[in-house]
Amino acid sequence: DPVALVEAVALTSNKRVVAAFLAGPHPTPAVGEMPLVDVAKRRARELGLLDSRIHFVEQWVPYAERGNWLQSADVGVSLHHRHVETELSYRTRMLDYLWAGLPVICTSGDVIAADVSESDLGWVVEPGDIEGIAAALDAASSETPASADGRRARIGRASQDRTWAVVTKPLIEVCADTRLAPDRRNFVAPATGPVSLLGRIKRMARGA
Repeated sequence: DPVALVEAVALTSNKRVVAAFLAGPHPTPAVGEMPLVDVAKRRARELGLLDSRIHFVEQWVPYAERGNWLQSADVGVSLHHRHVETELSYRTRMLDYLWAGLPVICTSGDVIAADVSESDLGWVVEPGDIEGIAAALDAASSETPASADGRRARIGRASQDRTWAVVTKPLIEVCADTRLAPDRRNFVAPATGPVSLLGRIKRMARGA
């Protein structure tokens, strides 16, 4: 919901709050340009914020380069409408925010928003709550050094808990300890390495 962020910036008490959107068209032709970009630009222009406090990066930023942008930010924002897609999504951009050590401002309704709230990694607002988003932006921009240090420590721990090595460990352990069910004794288990077609046929014949 980029328009909500544009309108919230206009309401902030701290007029130094600036928002930047990575809004370049996706390089995949089937995806292309995001239609909400023009809507958000128009609203920013109406509010007199375009190119002053609201900026749009017009070129596609490759994922490998996004860390540079995140490192120069103070907070990561992810806002969405109330929808079943929101409830089922796992917003990887918010993982990027945590990786970069950024506090998160997000709307409620998905699993990462619940983590942000429970672990105090940022601020969670209700979808469409413009005043709530503005208040969160003001809070983020005026956080005391002690509070910011504590939040960064919590974000660092949360980031480490979500690395591939950690999140795939239970799956790897299950896959490494698989057993055939008693009713599948004639099942031909897949080979652990490359097997020729003839080898597979022989294994199937032995299991028949």
